[in-house]
Amino acid sequence: MPPQNAGVATATPAVPTGGTVETTAGAGTATTGTETGGTAADPRRTEPHPDALLGARVSGIARDGDAALLTFAPDDGPALRLALPTAFRLARGERTLLADEDLTAPRDHGPAGPFEDCATRYDARALALNAVLSAVRPAVREVAALPDGGLRLGWGTSFRLEVPGPPASTVTTWRLTRLS
Repeated sequence: MPPQNAGVATATPAVPTGGTVETTAGAGTATTGTETGGTAADPRRTEPHPDALLGARVSGIARDGDAALLTFAPDDGPALRLALPTAFRLARGERTLLADEDLTAPRDHGPAGPFEDCATRYDARALALNAVLSAVRPAVREVAALPDGGLRLGWGTSFRLEVPGPPASTVTTWRLTRLS
């Protein structure tokens, strides 16, 4: 029986870099051309390239279990997906739209049907936010990889994503993947 993570390239950075960049082929079944945060001692490994998001359109927000997923559509090349398995805050102006605690918080109102019993506050807010994003199609205008391994993005006129640095060097707080 293959291990649970077979076919997925992962790496623990030798230096706290906060995130990784991967190139994924197909539906997550194979990974090629992985670039992860590394050190000068290993020239095959390079620093993450979150600046690939600059100018890309924000095309959607979803989730995968307890991880938030943001998808970006650059003008050329494959789509990019940013996975946030730990703390994050998405705001517009001073108002928080989504945060990591929304992934597990119950909806603000009662479920409308039997299949919505498991829906969270994140699910309801992401649905509304996706409607705004599809109408506006904002482009990423600010990308900052923080010294502590965190990440800060800005798009449109006032959207801001903040991902704090990891609490330990073995934790990945974000992962950028090229979808093909």
